[in-house]
Amino acid sequence: MKINFAQVMSQVAMHHADKEALVNIERMRRFTHRELHLFTNRIVNMMRERLQLRRGDVYLCILENDNLSMLHTWTALKGEAAAAWTNFRDSIDEHRWQVEFIKPKVVFLENALLDRYVDMLHERGVTVVCMDPPAAARDGLHYFYDLLEGVSDADPSVESDSTRDILIYRFTGGTTGKSKCAQYTMDNWLACRDAFYAENEAVFDADSRYLHMAPISHGSGLGMLPTLFKGAVR
Repeated sequence: MKINFAQVMSQVAMHHADKEALVNIERMRRFTHRELHLFTNRIVNMMRERLQLRRGDVYLCILENDNLSMLHTWTALKGEAAAAWTNFRDSIDEHRWQVEFIKPKVVFLENALLDRYVDMLHERGVTVVCMDPPAAARDGLHYFYDLLEGVSDADPSVESDSTRDILIYRFTGGTTGKSKCAQYTMDNWLACRDAFYAENEAVFDADSRYLHMAPISHGSGLGMLPTLFKGAVR
């Protein structure tokens, strides 16, 4: 079945509208449901138009929760390219192996890692996008909000096959060796959402607030869609 996730999220945004949806503590960013929907539309349109990320391409996020929250399921499921999430706190050797395995076209990177990572990524033909203004200009380095300048927040009009198109990759913790790369379709991720609703206690409702202290690249991120669809706050 083909699904346009932007249209699905637009219905959630219409229903909850000006109710708060996402709070970024570190940088004091706050989004209502309407704002989050339109902002993630812009991100997907920017990825397609300015980074040329299309079906079959992968972008890798080496980000803390604050920045990764903007590139999480609501962005990944709207676009053509697949998102790969990894633990920001992994070593550079682990990240290097992950880059070589997943072969991303673009890496979204925290500024704290620029000095150690940019050359390694460029050597592998990767476009690097930093999430905060860089201290100095670097060849081949792009700033996230510069790329968003002037981009439309219209529906990206991307339809994905809910059981065939891989839209998310996550690297496991690697407790028994190298981390393993798990892949997810939209159907997989929506099933994770539904599993949260199976509890008799009705864990999530419109007044819930979900505090992410663990990495949302891993288990904590599974709570993103259950809270979104209930109109709760992350």
